[in-house]
Amino acid sequence: MTEKEKDNLIEALRDYYRDSIFVTDGSGNVIFANDVASQRVGLPMDELRGRNVRDMVEEGVYSYSTVMEAIRTKREVAAEINSTDDLHTFSNSVPIFNEKGD
Repeated sequence: MTEKEKDNLIEALRDYYRDSIFVTDGSGNVIFANDVASQRVGLPMDELRGRNVRDMVEEGVYSYSTVMEAIRTKREVAAEINSTDDLHTFSNSVPIFNEKGD
């Protein structure tokens, strides 16, 4: 896949995918989110990037973080979560490891 094709794929996921997508680092800091995720948490994209999902749970944006559980257990985690706007949704977090297993 060329760099242009990768950029087009990322742009399509960000702009057109109908479910929330969050990509975080190993500490739970958001490094990528799509427009749907931004709308659901009620934060502009520039404020969402860099936010930590643990902080968003503590602030009540979400009732629970499958991201933080996946980081803790190093396993895929799926659960129903609630958001500040009383949205009940299903969240699935899949850890992706580097060559050191982090």
